[in-house]
Amino acid sequence: MSSSNYYRSWIDRPHLDPNTRLLTEEYQRGITEFMGLVQRQPEAETGPMSRSRDGDATETVKMFNTSSEEVRWYVFGDDDTIFIPENLARTLSKYNHTSWYYIGASSEIYHQNSLFGHDMAFGGGGIAISSSLANVLAKGFDSCIERPLVSLHHMAHIDPIFPNSTTFSAVSHLFSAVELDPLRIFQVSVCYDRWRSWTISFSWGYAVQIESRHLFLRDVLRTQKTFRTWINYGGLARVYTFNTRDVHPDPRQRPVTFFMEHVSSSPGDGTIKSVYKQAYQNCTYDPISSPRKIKEVRVFSTRLDPDIRQLKAPRRQCCDILPTSSHGGKVLEIGIRECKEDEFIYIHP
Repeated sequence: MSSSNYYRSWIDRPHLDPNTRLLTEEYQRGITEFMGLVQRQPEAETGPMSRSRDGDATETVKMFNTSSEEVRWYVFGDDDTIFIPENLARTLSKYNHTSWYYIGASSEIYHQNSLFGHDMAFGGGGIAISSSLANVLAKGFDSCIERPLVSLHHMAHIDPIFPNSTTFSAVSHLFSAVELDPLRIFQVSVCYDRWRSWTISFSWGYAVQIESRHLFLRDVLRTQKTFRTWINYGGLARVYTFNTRDVHPDPRQRPVTFFMEHVSSSPGDGTIKSVYKQAYQNCTYDPISSPRKIKEVRVFSTRLDPDIRQLKAPRRQCCDILPTSSHGGKVLEIGIRECKEDEFIYIHP
């Protein structure tokens, strides 16, 4: 039996004696035997990188497909990572394994974070994945964990976030959406149009972008560098602590952008309709295949009202491109909904 399989077999068992609050004898034996197995493992391959960074995800699939239904957590570490099992178990006990949790820390080396992603946990400190999330990862990979927006800062020092607006009017316009659905504001969803090979992403209450090609989800979610650092000199002038991507120098190769025009709520069924109008760009385009022929995007949703469980482990929501037969092909309609338990966002073949 490998050390990882043995570790899974006892880490989930009760490890504290209810009377003494000390480790049970069985758990102490497990620690001793596990460490003995670790010491007998063959040495890891040497080299600059013995396996790809997708390896952890691949190992998740293998581990999940061969493990018991009683397993609550999957824990990964590098070949030279030393875990303190009791502290690990105590830490994981704070979280509900039936929710989606991906627990870990980024690298202490900035270059590594910039190269692989600032939202990726590294094996050196250990990575823990709840069984619920592993269930979905075993079927497909998806950057689907989301966080609510809490605050905005320095609005007076940047250009208005909506075109043809003052800073005050732009913020007021944004809050017309905040008032109807505060938890959904700026939340990003991604749809793939399989027939036209478009990638459609939208930050609810702000903007929609349509790429005329399919992009991987991880690339879509990178923040476009339409901004600059507060301090524009020195060695850290172009350094960010989140994932970014460059804006294409050719305007014709950039995504088509639509800014929120207005948002309304239906008093009957509670449907919220947000409308986004295309920002003008003087570009030539193919009237058949180019997304520039779309002049308006309509997004339909309901007020985001997650329960406590969903707030602790929020998921990105899914979206569907709705059929439209009118408007001469100039209007695109999208519906946002909660993803199914094992549903993930991917490029359709």
